[in-house]
Amino acid sequence: MKKLFLIVFITLSSFPVFAQMVNMHANTGEVMKAKKYIGVEGSPYLFPEWRTGTFTDVDGKSRGKYQLRYNIYDDELEIIKEKKAISLNHQLVKEFEVFNPENAGRSLFRSGYPAHDEYDPSDFYGVLNDDGDFHLLKKYSCTITKVETRGYGENTATQKFLQSSKYYVYSEKTGFIKINKSRKSIFEVFPKHEQQLKTFIKKNKINIKNDNDLARLIQFCNSIN
Repeated sequence: MKKLFLIVFITLSSFPVFAQMVNMHANTGEVMKAKKYIGVEGSPYLFPEWRTGTFTDVDGKSRGKYQLRYNIYDDELEIIKEKKAISLNHQLVKEFEVFNPENAGRSLFRSGYPAHDEYDPSDFYGVLNDDGDFHLLKKYSCTITKVETRGYGENTATQKFLQSSKYYVYSEKTGFIKINKSRKSIFEVFPKHEQQLKTFIKKNKINIKNDNDLARLIQFCNSIN
């Protein structure tokens, strides 16, 4: 459920207007929705530009390459198809992969994990590592925050997108375990292997604050469990 939070933000600036997509249903079950973010500062997208990627539907069928972007406010994948921006019904998408032009890397997002907290199986998670029983997942979130702007003796209210993320270690046996990016948090998930983890971290100069290094650490945890 999307919530509005009140904060004080002291500045004077102009805010971009988002207005796109009209209602229509495609034959493939893809759905375009009216999306209007009028007067909202920032972006609801994980990456603002369109990027090349692929997606797989809930039947396991790969849909090939498209220009993609991920709307984390609505937790939906958007694609360019036949020169139109289309918002896919996220209950029809199993996973998608986005290519990063900056480092030739790839980012994988997947639904289908069990419901927990406020999330249900159709919600997408960034998959940082799934090479074993324990998966390292990153859940992106976006809310619209009410902003009070002060200046020239007047107060005006507007809104902005506020993005955040949470990290989880997931396995079928343990379910979701929320972690923060600290050694202590990881050691609590794998208490029997604390000394091995300390040795691995020191030997490989692991920076747990870095997503790639954290994924390497979870991969090591999978290899010794």
